[in-house]
Amino acid sequence: MKYRKLHTYLVREIETNEFVRWQGDKTIFFAGSVEDALIGLPKDLFEAVRVCDAPEDIQREYEQRIDECIASGEIELSRLIPTEIKVDVHYYIDDEGKPQFDTDEMSAEFVRKLNELEKTFS
Repeated sequence: MKYRKLHTYLVREIETNEFVRWQGDKTIFFAGSVEDALIGLPKDLFEAVRVCDAPEDIQREYEQRIDECIASGEIELSRLIPTEIKVDVHYYIDDEGKPQFDTDEMSAEFVRKLNELEKTFS
């Protein structure tokens, strides 16, 4: 399972290229946004890296950590699945000045986002 690798971030120390771990149990640290990943850290020394952009061994370690969190109840699987999919409204103004909605493009965008979500959990 991929567990939202596109939207989850790890922290890497720039100078050593090492990924940050929790002090206590030395497990890999992860966060849901760049801001959360770098909170309290000097941005000239650390960077946030999307899980999908990390080396394969680090991605596997992240997946194993998520599996452990789900098994322990620390993370509920239902919290990993988004409850809504937002789609941009596509329209143009016709010759009469009325908006014409491009439902085909909105449907296609929804399908693209749904496919991405399915890949995330495949």
